[in-house]
Amino acid sequence: NDTVYIGHNKGFTYFNLNDIDNKNIAYTNLTPEDGIPDEGVQVIKVDKKGVFWMGSYQGLVMFDPSLRQQVNHPPKVYLTQTELFSEVVSLDTLTELNYNQNHLTFKWSTIAFNKINQIEFTYFLDGFDEAWSKPTKDLKTTYKKLPPGHYQFKIKTRYNGQVWSDENILTSFYIDAPFYQKWWFILMIFLIISAIIANLVYSVIITKKQKNTLQKFSKELIKSQEKERSKISKDLHDSVGQLLLFVRNKLKSTTDNNNLVNELDLALNEVRSISRQLHPYQLEKFGLTKAIELLVEKANDNSEIFFSDELDNIDNLFNKDTELSIYRIIQESINNVIKHSNAKSAKIEIEKQTKQIKLLIRDNGTGFDAKNILSGKKHTFGLTGIIERVKIINGGITIESSENGTLFKIYIPL
Repeated sequence: NDTVYIGHNKGFTYFNLNDIDNKNIAYTNLTPEDGIPDEGVQVIKVDKKGVFWMGSYQGLVMFDPSLRQQVNHPPKVYLTQTELFSEVVSLDTLTELNYNQNHLTFKWSTIAFNKINQIEFTYFLDGFDEAWSKPTKDLKTTYKKLPPGHYQFKIKTRYNGQVWSDENILTSFYIDAPFYQKWWFILMIFLIISAIIANLVYSVIITKKQKNTLQKFSKELIKSQEKERSKISKDLHDSVGQLLLFVRNKLKSTTDNNNLVNELDLALNEVRSISRQLHPYQLEKFGLTKAIELLVEKANDNSEIFFSDELDNIDNLFNKDTELSIYRIIQESINNVIKHSNAKSAKIEIEKQTKQIKLLIRDNGTGFDAKNILSGKKHTFGLTGIIERVKIINGGITIESSENGTLFKIYIPL
């Protein structure tokens, strides 16, 4: 009847070929509990009535398949006890647990009248386990550090080698999340962080706008100053200067006025000097490169510091406003060297590069605290003016200063 019988050193096993599915074989295994000798079966003989006679070293055993009792349904399993951190708790308290009540032990039992030692179990905690446990004959299991969530504890049974029973849900429970993992708290933190970020972004935008506004104001202020200087310079030259020159010539044509003429010459030279300081006519007359050379030459002639230069030709590279700013930057830098550096020598260098010009102003003086000036913690009128002018023409500036001297590096884009 398509049934296979096998005798072996552990007992006697049989199964029906029709009960084989893809992965499982439903078989029955007879052991010493069923009367099979401890040393197993060495020989099998079937008589005409279909009765099996099995010989072993311990004697002869008869097995009549027509009298065998098939066990097709494993016994039902019952949850007998639940422990929370090794303390017995009522099943009713498992409905909802706090996040720190996450150490659980489940104990179960079954009611069977035969082959109790052949019953196997496999369990699965839905919501935590990824697969069913290995077959076991133990009647308990423990889960530690369960995370918040919904759970169902399931179990299946079988007799040795038979197909597993349908799954039984022994209990369902829920572990609540701590407040900092709940949606309302996460949403609140998200909103707080979003508000902080929005405030920071707003502050950055406002600061940038204020910075742009301040830079625009500085640019307009410098333009206004240069315009006013140009006007005053022109008025001094065309009005006061011409008037002094006329008076000088008149006095010179008369006698005994030499002392007065000399005084007028000094006044006239002073007016011309002030006029040139207010508006550098050299820029318009000679161009930017020559104007810088004259500026360096004048500083060398009128101070105890040895000034030198090494200049590439940068004429006609910039508009008039930028040329004036570059001239003023160098002029103010030279004035600072003369007034504050205590240097013996200084040098002005201009290098024309592909996308920018590099301006270097160096001296061998005693230096100053450049870090605080660049960071804005300390202000000096001359250096602040230089830095503002560099920003206005979209340039960059670094200052290296020590007891051995100072180096200004200024980069101006073409």
